[in-house]
Amino acid sequence: MEVEEKEIILTVDEEWVELLKLARDMGITPEEVRAFLRQSSKSVYQSA
Repeated sequence: MEVEEKEIILTVDEEWVELLKLARDMGITPEEVRAFLRQSSKSVYQSA
């Protein structure tokens, strides 16, 4: 049985990429970004 190769295409939001690069350049860790996004999403849902 032959396995068919499939190309995976990812869509990347260039603005997010730029923001994450800026955060990295500022010394903000990926975990700090995740924590910020989690906290921000909680705030949005609580105020709605």
